[in-house]
Amino acid sequence: MALFLVKNSTIKNRKYYTLFAFLFWLIVWFFLSLAVGEEMLLPSPLETLSSLAKNIKSTEFWLSLLTTFRNIVFSLLISLVLSSLFAFLANNYYFVEVLLSPIVKTVRSVPVASVIILILLWVKSKNLSLVISFLVTFPLLYTSILSGLKNTSSELLEMAFNYSVGLKKRIRYILLPELFPFLKNGISNAIGLGWKSSVAAEVIALPKNTLGSMLYESKVYLLSSDLFALTLTIVLLSICFEKLSIFLLGKLEARIMR
Repeated sequence: MALFLVKNSTIKNRKYYTLFAFLFWLIVWFFLSLAVGEEMLLPSPLETLSSLAKNIKSTEFWLSLLTTFRNIVFSLLISLVLSSLFAFLANNYYFVEVLLSPIVKTVRSVPVASVIILILLWVKSKNLSLVISFLVTFPLLYTSILSGLKNTSSELLEMAFNYSVGLKKRIRYILLPELFPFLKNGISNAIGLGWKSSVAAEVIALPKNTLGSMLYESKVYLLSSDLFALTLTIVLLSICFEKLSIFLLGKLEARIMR
């Protein structure tokens, strides 16, 4: 009981600290905008919120948001499926791991801007963000899943096999418990990087009705409050999507572990 109270108190304290940090930087932002005194250089939080409210009433904003969000979700799903498949193959066949290693290391090392420019030569601008998001997130998910598989006790799997434990039970009670922590970490990192790379691709390729194209227009016309409002939107969406994904994955883990 005492341990529960201490843990609960710690969680509450973390929430208070997070709220305090948020309010602190919001106040710093407010006074910095007053010191600069020029909306074009640094809009205030109120001016940013005003632009955000204006965007929310716009049909173009919602259409752009849905287009960007759809591309990111599709790319992450494709990346998750393919990275899982190749990670399982690499875990069971060493030559697959050796074969994929240079590609994974190269993609992780190349700057995102370089990848965007190179892929733009081969892919239409409307599909660029989807391809870039996939290329950036695949190495992260592949590496995380492969690490989880390698972390699984081969002796335990062999013993379960020798005692005629079915494949489904081996996966459910041995493999997945080891895999989920690595998967959560991989998905958490992939979502943040996926959003950043996808929007960056949209800013360069300028496909119609995307958040990236709206960001570019705000920059061209020096609409700093719109630029801040759109950036805030992207950050909030990325955080919410990450939290939702981890929450759903946790629910799935709890259900499987019953």
